[in-house]
Amino acid sequence: MKQLGSQRVAVRLLAPILLIFALLFVSGSPPRAATALSTKGTVEVGFTSTISLPNSGQLFQRILLNVIAVRLNPAPAATVAEDDPRWQVIPAPAGVGAFASSGIVSTAISTGGNFGPNGGVVEVGQGRGEIQIELNLLQNQAQILNSAKIPAEIYHHIELLLDPNTPGNFVTLCGQATPRGEGCIVYPAVLLSPSSQILVQGTVNFAVSRGAIVPLVLNIDPGIQGVPIASNDSVTISPTITVVPNQSIGGVPGNPEFGLVLGAVTNPAKGQTVTAELTGTNQIIANVATQPDGSYVLNLPAVAGGTTYDLYTSAKGRATDVVSGVTLLPGQLATRSPVNFTPATVPSQPLGGEVRDACTGAAIPAATLQMLIPDPSITPAPDCTASPPTGCVVIGSAATDEVGHYPLPGNGQVPAPFSITPSGQSYTLNVSASGYNSGQLAVSPVGGQLGCPTSGFPNNACSIRLERGEIDATVALPATNPGPALNVLIMAEQSGTNNVQSVGMATIPSGSAQSAPVPIFVPDNSASLDPIASFDFFATVQDLFGTSTNAAPQKDTGHSIAVLAGVGGSGKCPATPTAVTLTGFSCVGHGSVAGTVAGPDANTVVVLANDGVQVMQQAVASSGTNAGQFGFCAPADPAAAYTLQRFETQPDGSLAPDGTATAVTLPAPVAIPTPCSGICGSTSSGCSLCNGLTNANL
Repeated sequence: MKQLGSQRVAVRLLAPILLIFALLFVSGSPPRAATALSTKGTVEVGFTSTISLPNSGQLFQRILLNVIAVRLNPAPAATVAEDDPRWQVIPAPAGVGAFASSGIVSTAISTGGNFGPNGGVVEVGQGRGEIQIELNLLQNQAQILNSAKIPAEIYHHIELLLDPNTPGNFVTLCGQATPRGEGCIVYPAVLLSPSSQILVQGTVNFAVSRGAIVPLVLNIDPGIQGVPIASNDSVTISPTITVVPNQSIGGVPGNPEFGLVLGAVTNPAKGQTVTAELTGTNQIIANVATQPDGSYVLNLPAVAGGTTYDLYTSAKGRATDVVSGVTLLPGQLATRSPVNFTPATVPSQPLGGEVRDACTGAAIPAATLQMLIPDPSITPAPDCTASPPTGCVVIGSAATDEVGHYPLPGNGQVPAPFSITPSGQSYTLNVSASGYNSGQLAVSPVGGQLGCPTSGFPNNACSIRLERGEIDATVALPATNPGPALNVLIMAEQSGTNNVQSVGMATIPSGSAQSAPVPIFVPDNSASLDPIASFDFFATVQDLFGTSTNAAPQKDTGHSIAVLAGVGGSGKCPATPTAVTLTGFSCVGHGSVAGTVAGPDANTVVVLANDGVQVMQQAVASSGTNAGQFGFCAPADPAAAYTLQRFETQPDGSLAPDGTATAVTLPAPVAIPTPCSGICGSTSSGCSLCNGLTNANL
């Protein structure tokens, strides 16, 4: 449940955790300069949610639906068959990690104390493009699905397509509702009527104009029919959808759930695009191609307090122009509109190199490189080598392959990253990888070509060696492990923060009481960039739930979570790494804690810590039926020094404390059979309901 909001930390964890997934966003043309031959418009689909509770009042910590597509049909008839050829499809992104013709949208990721098949970020069906949406958080802010060009006409039927085999899943929020389900396991969703269409009811007259971008925002109510009681239950749903009406914003089609920014690019090249990303990150939300006259329009999700974006324009043969800090409010035109660009005509060239380990020279796979340039409108000029690089815009990102080379190849739709880098500009290239200190390269014109003259590599190559230290970790049980091998996830985070720096996996074999030492690479404590003086370690066992013959791995554990706070940092390339041992992992079963945050906003997060080490966190809905509600399932460890505290997510993804920590003790299950084989012991009965401490309000 730990949210890796920090963009820097997120890219570091790409290699060991493999949880970062990309969602594609194909945006269309703005509603100006439409040609007489244009017969299509672009529909941009987004989602919000309203959650109607079942009769018991049971709240849900997670409500996830697996969306395949949204379809529109112009047929005037009251009903239309599923195989009618007039259906127009706006699909979910086709393929994880692929790029569509215009850009990419990256989701947040979660980890830390949770892992296993039921603990993954994306739990979807197979064989088709689909994305998973969290309806609780859609009460806070709209989410974009995708866009597509379809014939310009009036549509009378709008349909939501969910995965028929795995339409979604639910996790209950422990509380006082009766009956209630177990708050630590995932319940699959089942459609009440699998063969029925999920349609907007009533009269629909959704008009798509030639050459225009038209937002289509659907509000989804999952239609929860009942609550789970037993551990093997499912949640029956009957979803309904309604259209959030559009409105004119700045003279162009908009929606009250989106903010809008428009402008023009002077002297646009073929393939000229304008990209919007969350300020200070490389998280691209939308990318549009300009019209022939250079004009563009971007509809972007915005929260009530405002969402801030960086914009940049790029094309082969043109310089890259940037604007930082454009704030959007729902249903409004950005006050800085129009945002215009005047890129110079310059040659483009590819840029590439290698990322290697400074200790061994070995290749570093899955390292991330971000190219930044300063916003020229800011005085004094922003320093892109600073941390954070305020006023600088990420204009491109790349990753290394298994031999440490960057960028990864492109595909048939878009070129490889950094392949059309304007050669007449200077850049700062930030490099990061899990377990390593950050690095920087100064990219500048050298003899008419781009190079990195301070890299230390021959021929001004833009390659780099990243520093690191090492701490070796062992995990030990209080007694010999009598059951099957136990897998233990070890995480090292910067002391006193949620900034996870590295992870490792240890195994305690059957018949043994401890694991072999596991090397954990960590940033060293003396590097010029990103030195870290101390680390907090915690480790969690992957437990099963069910009987000995029918058990599934779970994202939560019934073994105590071992923590070590304030472990001294490592020197560079230590000959004899510091050794630490994490002990405990007693079978204590799992408990629950639920409560409410007063006055939450879209950035509110609740953190559960043990002895000051942050082990779990949960984003809190700021509106809707479960506004301010949070819940955790954690080991009911009587020796744990658990605390709950409210934090606010900062623009760079870090967490800032808001208020003081509150001590909490999780009640234990009635009985814990031994040997301990899962979150409830060796049986699937005895703790199938929330063993909850409620009213832990913040």
